[in-house]
Amino acid sequence: MAVNIYDELKNALTQVKTVLEEGADTIRPAVQAIAAAIPQVNELLTKLVELLDLLKTEVGKLDTSVIPIDKVLPFINAAKTLLDSAKNVLPEADKPKVDTALEVVGVISSFPTPEQIKAEVIALIDQVAALIATLRAP
Repeated sequence: MAVNIYDELKNALTQVKTVLEEGADTIRPAVQAIAAAIPQVNELLTKLVELLDLLKTEVGKLDTSVIPIDKVLPFINAAKTLLDSAKNVLPEADKPKVDTALEVVGVISSFPTPEQIKAEVIALIDQVAALIATLRAP
């Protein structure tokens, strides 16, 4: 099975974001109490934010134009039209096959574009970095 690094990154960022959003009222005072005793905790948080900024820069450099979604979508749309037309002509027994093919076409056409994925990952990085920054002791 191929590894989708963008899904992995998006899932990891979403997980951290969820943990921080749901547990902020508990996590923030605990981290700040630890930071009072171990000042390096604030350095760790600063480094995490810096690493997220580096990650954001690298994601921003990704060339989404090398993924030719715009070349595939016209075919997908044409296939949908063909399947819709065929459904009206084929015998009733073959219509489930057409419905299955139409479901696949629907899934493919609903995929986000590489630009959308890139924007979503960058937004998550910004959100996670902001949440981590709020954990630092004053």
